[in-house]
Amino acid sequence: MTSVSQKAVRLNKKGKKLRFSGQYRRAMESYEEAIKISPDYLTAIYNKGNLLIALGRHKEAYGCYVEVIKEKPTDRYALHNMGWVLLEMGRYEDALNCYDKALEIDMNDADLWNDKGVALYCLGRNKDAITCFDRALKAEPLYARALNNKKICMGNNSEEKEGTCI
Repeated sequence: MTSVSQKAVRLNKKGKKLRFSGQYRRAMESYEEAIKISPDYLTAIYNKGNLLIALGRHKEAYGCYVEVIKEKPTDRYALHNMGWVLLEMGRYEDALNCYDKALEIDMNDADLWNDKGVALYCLGRNKDAITCFDRALKAEPLYARALNNKKICMGNNSEEKEGTCI
């Protein structure tokens, strides 16, 4: 990997500020310019992927995460976000694969356990999903999303109801 230009770093920071202030078009321009200056700047590529998720452009976001993971296969954040994008695209088994890889890196991430549970629920594997929600709650006992997802899952006891997602 080549070194990252300071201008690209500044553009990435600017992109993050713009994104969080809701100025998505300008944020995208900043990320793209940062990547043009430093094509191997994984942080800018990752942040562009996050912006693409916010814009509902999941296939493009997926491409960003593929690029990050190709260079840094142990980036649990990129693996997690790739899993979420795959989940949104209905590719539940692929999402599970990403979550499992990320959980190999950090077994105590409540968000990862919750999202893995959602993928399992979408596949109709309710018992496995509940186990994941329990793991999320073990890591973060007051985690509202995991509590809610577990309740939904327990209220739908019919296994193998693939295609129905939380």
